[in-house]
Amino acid sequence: MRISLFYSSDKRMTEVFIPAFTRNLKYCMERFNAPVEFFTDNAANANFDCRLIVISAADLSQASFMESLRAERCLNGNTFIILTNPVNSPAASSLMQSCRSFNFWDQIVETSEIRYFDDSNTETRHLYWERITDIAFEILDRVNGANSGLPQVYLAQTDDSQSYDRDNIKRDLSDMGYSVVPQVLISNNYDESVEQITTMLSGASLFIHMIPASYSPYFANKSISIVEHQCNLSAKLIGDGRNDIRRIIWIPSDYDIADDKNQIFIEKIQRDLDQSHNTLVLKVTLEDLKKVYRKMLLGEDVENVKRTELPGVYMIADSINDSVKTQIDSEAQAAGLKFGINYNGISYNDHLKYLASAQVVVINYTHENSQWINVKVHDVLKSPGLDTSVPNKKLVLIKNSKDLDTSHFEQFFNEVRVVEASEIKLNVL
Repeated sequence: MRISLFYSSDKRMTEVFIPAFTRNLKYCMERFNAPVEFFTDNAANANFDCRLIVISAADLSQASFMESLRAERCLNGNTFIILTNPVNSPAASSLMQSCRSFNFWDQIVETSEIRYFDDSNTETRHLYWERITDIAFEILDRVNGANSGLPQVYLAQTDDSQSYDRDNIKRDLSDMGYSVVPQVLISNNYDESVEQITTMLSGASLFIHMIPASYSPYFANKSISIVEHQCNLSAKLIGDGRNDIRRIIWIPSDYDIADDKNQIFIEKIQRDLDQSHNTLVLKVTLEDLKKVYRKMLLGEDVENVKRTELPGVYMIADSINDSVKTQIDSEAQAAGLKFGINYNGISYNDHLKYLASAQVVVINYTHENSQWINVKVHDVLKSPGLDTSVPNKKLVLIKNSKDLDTSHFEQFFNEVRVVEASEIKLNVL
C-alpha cells in the first residue's frame, strides 16, 4: 500500500513526530498484512492509495504551507488529517469538513488541560497506540471499501473535549459490524448542514448524541450549537413517522453541566414531548452507555427498572456527598425502604419513576444554582406519586449552608434543614 505524506518543514515535525509516526504506523499496518510504502507529497503525480496530511499549530504561521492546504490537489476521497495539537484556522477547518481527522491530543474536561499523545510518555502511550491503530483500520476500511453495505449508526458530532470518548464509541461500534457517521466534520454553513445531517440520519437505525459540559454556537449568525442542531433534526425525523429509530442522549456521569445554556438545552430535551419520543436520556459512565446501545442494537429490552426495585427513599443531589448519601441510605434501611439517588447513572424517565414511587424525597442542595433547584422542585411537584401512587409522600430539603437562597421553594417542603450529615434524621418510621 502506497501512502502519501504531506507536512510542513517545521523542525519538531520533521525530526520528532514524522519519523516515529511513520515507523509505528508501518509496523501496525504490517501486523494486519498490509505492507506500506511512504513517500512525501512533493511527488505529486505519483500514484497513491491514501494521503495523510499532518498539521500542527506552528504550521499556521507558514504562508506557503497554508496556501498548499487550500490547493485542490490536497483533497482526495482517501485523504486523512493528522492533528498533532489543537489548530484553529479557516484552511484547517475547511479540510476537516472534507476529510476524516485524527487528533493526537485530547482535552481533560474537568481542567480544560490539553493532553498530548506521545509514544515516549508512559501516561499517554496507550492513547498514542490506540490512535495509530484507529488510523490503520480507517485506511484499510476506506481503501478496501470494507464499510460499504454495513448498517449505520449516527454518532453525533460533539466538541473537542469529547473526541476521545467519541472515538472510543466509534471503535466499539465498528467492532460490532456497524458503519459510523458522520465521518467528517459537518459544514458550518447552516443550510448545507441540514441537508448533510438529514441524509446521514435517514440511513441510520440508532442515533447517539453526546452532551458536552458547555454550550458552544457553531454557525455564523446563529446561536445554536452543533449538538443541539443535530438533536433537533433527529427528533424531527422520528416525529415525522420513523418509529423504527431509537435515540440515546448521553450525559457523561463524571462531570456536571455547569453552563446555564446547556442546562436549559438538556431540560428541553427531557421535557419536550417532541424531543423525548423514542429517546433514552442517560447520565451514566461510558461503559454503561455501551451496555445500553449494545442491547438496543441486538434487539434486547433495555428497561432496567422494575416496579419492585424502585426506591422508597429517593435523594436528588446537585453534587456527590458520600457522607450525606451514606446517612440517608442507613435511614432508609432502618425503615425497611430501598434507597435511590439520581447520581447512580439513571435516565430521566427513571428519575420520574423514582419520584412517583418514593415515600420520601430528599433534595440535597450544596451550591447556589437557581436553575437547578427550580427544575428539580418542579419535577417533584408534577410527579404523579405526589397525589396518587404514594399518599404519604414526604419532601425534605437539606441545605449545605443557610446562605443558600431557597425562599421561593421552601413552602413546598415538609422540612427544610441546614445540618451536618451525621445530624440527618428522616423520621420515616
